[in-house]
Amino acid sequence: METKLLDYTIEQAEYPAYPQFVNPENYYKADGAWDHEAYHQAEKEARQAIAAMGKGKGGDHAALLTFADKTAGRVLLSRGGENGVYSPVSLYTAMAMLAELCTGRSREQVLAAMGAGELEAMRAAVHQLWIDSYCESGVVTSRMGSSVWLNEQVSYHAETLRTLAEHYFASSYRVAMGTDAAGRAIGAWINEQTGGLLSDEADNIRTEAMTLLQLYTTIYFKARWENIFPAERTEKDLFRLADGTTLECDFMHRSGKGACRRGEGYTAAMLPFAAGGGYMTLCLPDEDVLLSELLQRDTLVSELRQMDEYGNIIHWTVPKFDVSSSIGLNNTLQELGVQAAFDAQAADFTPLTDVPAFLSNVRQAARVKVDEEGVEAAAFTEMAVCTASLPMGEVEMRLDRPFLFAIYDAGGLPLFVGTVQNPE
Repeated sequence: METKLLDYTIEQAEYPAYPQFVNPENYYKADGAWDHEAYHQAEKEARQAIAAMGKGKGGDHAALLTFADKTAGRVLLSRGGENGVYSPVSLYTAMAMLAELCTGRSREQVLAAMGAGELEAMRAAVHQLWIDSYCESGVVTSRMGSSVWLNEQVSYHAETLRTLAEHYFASSYRVAMGTDAAGRAIGAWINEQTGGLLSDEADNIRTEAMTLLQLYTTIYFKARWENIFPAERTEKDLFRLADGTTLECDFMHRSGKGACRRGEGYTAAMLPFAAGGGYMTLCLPDEDVLLSELLQRDTLVSELRQMDEYGNIIHWTVPKFDVSSSIGLNNTLQELGVQAAFDAQAADFTPLTDVPAFLSNVRQAARVKVDEEGVEAAAFTEMAVCTASLPMGEVEMRLDRPFLFAIYDAGGLPLFVGTVQNPE
C-alpha cells in the first residue's frame, strides 16, 4: 500500500538545491581539446551556489565534537561483543529539536548535555551544522533529515513547528497514533530519507495510542573511494574474532600513499572519498590492546579526525563489511544529565503543547556498508514523547581482528562511529 506523506503534512521542509560536481572529463571538445574556460566558469558558478546556501562559513562545531567524544564510547560499549554503529550527528540534532519542544529544567539539562549555550545560539549552530554537512553533488551524498509526528487528537503550538521547519529543515505531520497507518507513514519517510538502507527497521516502526509525538532525525551518506579497491584483488582470508576463533570473509587489498596516525595503543589510517567528499578513518588496536580500552577514552573521536604522518605507503587489507545495530539511548542521555525530560512529574513540553508529557524512549538504528567502490551509511534517531608531512615510511593496515571506524564529512564532522567485531 502506497503511503502519501502529504496526507499527514502540517509543515513541509524544503532542502536547498545543490550544484552537481563539475567533472573535468565533461569539458573536452569534439576535437579532443579541453575547454579550460567553460570548465572554470562552471566551477565558479558551483562554488557561488554553495556559498549562497551558507556552506563553508566556518561554523563552530566544537560542542558537537565534544559530545561525540563523550557519547561514542558509552554507546558502542553498550553493545558488548556485538557490532555497533552510532551517529553522533543524528543524536545531537535530535536533542537540539527536543530542546525546542521543552522548557524549564527539561531544556536546561538537554542543552547542558549537548554542551550548548543558550537556545538561540544552539539553534544557529545546529542550522549551520545541517548546511555544512549537506552535499548532493552526484558523487557524494550527505543529507540529514528531521521530522516530528504528532498525535492528531492533541492541539499544538504552530509557532514551534514553524521554528523546527525553518531552523532544522524538519517536516511535521499529524497521524492517528497507535494505528498501522501511522507506523507505515513514519517508515515511508525514513526509507525516503535513508535510501531504503534501514528498511528492516523502518518497516517495523510502531506507535502507541498514548504517544504525544515521535521525533526522528536521519543521516544518509554515500561516497566513492578516491581510489577504489580493485575487485580482482579481493580474496578470502581469515578474520580473528575477539574470542580467538577465526572467520573466513572477503578482504579487499590495495597499496598507495596515504595519511596515518600512530596513537597510544593503536594505528589509524585515512581513506579519502572522491571529489573532496570527506574520509573514513580505520583504527586498529595494538595486539595487546582491547577495542573496549580504546572506546573508554574521552577524546578518541577527536583524535581520529587528524592524522600526524603523511606520504606513507599504506598497505590496506580491509574486510568488506555490512554492519548494523539498533541501540537504546535512554541510559546514555540520563548519564549525561538529561533527567527531567524523562520524569512525568518534572517534564515540561509547553512550547509544543499544553498537554502534560514526558520523554519515554530514545533509540538509534544505523547501518554502514563498505565494499570496493566506497561507503553507504544511514542512521535514524527516534525520540518518543508520551502524555502523563613527514618522511615516507610504510604502514601495514591489516584489519583482520576487531577494529574501529569513523566517517567524517569534508569539514571533519563525525557522521558515524562504529566497531566491526565480526564482518559477516
